[in-house]
Amino acid sequence: MKLIRDNLADAPWEFLPEGKRFVRPINDRAEHLSLLRRKILEEAGELFEADSPNARAREAGDILQALEDYLSLSGTDIFEALEAKQRKYEQRGGFRKGTVWDI
Repeated sequence: MKLIRDNLADAPWEFLPEGKRFVRPINDRAEHLSLLRRKILEEAGELFEADSPNARAREAGDILQALEDYLSLSGTDIFEALEAKQRKYEQRGGFRKGTVWDI
């Protein structure tokens, strides 16, 4: 079972092996959230395996879409999350310098 983008359900499926063409709607919100969590992790793995800036941008785009949908379905607005990110950045900075707290 794999969550796919909404418009792929209408795409031509001739590239899939016989018997692998079953598309169905999500059963409920809990399943949807679970599949989105799995999708975010899957796409993160693909991001780390990407071998070019363009490929990394595509995978990051997939992560951002899945994250936005996950937040929306779980009651958190993406703009609220982006504001929280900005506040933390202004208060504590980012992760670009590579500072390590050796505990």
